[in-house]
Amino acid sequence: MTKNSWVGRPLRRFEDERLLLGKSQYLEDLARPGMTHVVFIRGPHAHARLSDVDLQAARSLPGVVAVVTADDLQPFGTIPAALPGNRAVPEHPILAKSVTRFAGEPVVAVVAERVYQAQDAATPVTVSYEPLPFVVDARAALGPSASLVHDRLGTNEAFHVQRTVGDVEAAFACADRIVRVSVHHARVAAIPIEPRSVASSPGTTQTLAS
Repeated sequence: MTKNSWVGRPLRRFEDERLLLGKSQYLEDLARPGMTHVVFIRGPHAHARLSDVDLQAARSLPGVVAVVTADDLQPFGTIPAALPGNRAVPEHPILAKSVTRFAGEPVVAVVAERVYQAQDAATPVTVSYEPLPFVVDARAALGPSASLVHDRLGTNEAFHVQRTVGDVEAAFACADRIVRVSVHHARVAAIPIEPRSVASSPGTTQTLAS
């Protein structure tokens, strides 16, 4: 452990006092005039086709302001997601329209005056799914018969990067020993279970951990 290393060193916490004494503020503590709450119905399958969505019972419950599907959000388009070097840029809909592409993808949004009303209204929403083939191994996903996450792209490969520095062929030719290794890197990405919440009103946006 070096002199300036943080590893193994006890660290004093500065945020505990305000949290323990109720002096901090969470999203649940915010109240704005006309504030509504949203609850999402999420698909349980890694890959599935939406065959039927029944919203009638939810829309008639007390306090419900709106029950929204992808059809209601068409004017807003999709959320493009790409990294530098992407050969294919997939479209990420705000709500799944005809196919869910990962477990937990939001399908329906229920908006109500109170959070418990939104939760209650989400219960009678019924969504029928037709499970589709899926792959969970990155190499298998590149196979010729692999199920495609985005059909229109024709591939599951987002991008391919190859870098060459110096005279590689000469280095291999004079090497005493050549070692081949395949490295698999763990996925690094934000995940839906991460506790982030947003309260927004015209002209202002405030984001707090909840």
